Amino acid sequence: MHFRQYLLLLILLPAAGNALAQAVKNEMETSIQPHQMPEKAMLLLQPVLKDALRVRHYQETDGEQITYESKLQWKGDFYSIEFKQDGSLLDIEKLVKFRTLPGEIRQQVETQMETEFDRHRIRRTQVQFSAGKSDQPDAEVIGKFINNDFGELTVRYEIEADGRIGSQIDGYELLFDPDGKLVKRRPIVRRPLDNILY
Repeated sequence: MHFRQYLLLLILLPAAGNALAQAVKNEMETSIQPHQMPEKAMLLLQPVLKDALRVRHYQETDGEQITYESKLQWKGDFYSIEFKQDGSLLDIEKLVKFRTLPGEIRQQVETQMETEFDRHRIRRTQVQFSAGKSDQPDAEVIGKFINNDFGELTVRYEIEADGRIGSQIDGYELLFDPDGKLVKRRPIVRRPLDNILY
């Protein structure tokens, strides 16, 4: 192997490994009107919408798939309810303060973050609710959520944080399972016009 080919291989291999290790969160969000939402999604939202404030609807794309999201205030808290392109439910996310998470979860998340990063700062915390089993009807998931009956739902924790690895500081989205174990980490591509706040 010639020296130039060897040098090129040394440069490209780590980059390829990093690309395979983690997907990048590079979503584009566009504000839409209620009639542009999938009909099925709007029907599922009805029990929540009747008591909701500050309702906004969005179409999102990550370059591969299109999803729909409704952001709203309900019973004093802020929520994001996401749907697939056909209107079926993906998940419900509740915006919370990190300090309000259960103690064991907080400790597990902090320990994992200290392993992932040299230093970090949590910017946003959400509790994510989704179907507990693949055949659970979407309307049942919404109903259980409304009634605070989370026993049959899957509860995860989504954290957005700034993390420093060496001299590099980037934004990351981290998803933790019900026990606080990291299941996914991906860098966030930030754009000035991203709709990050509700």
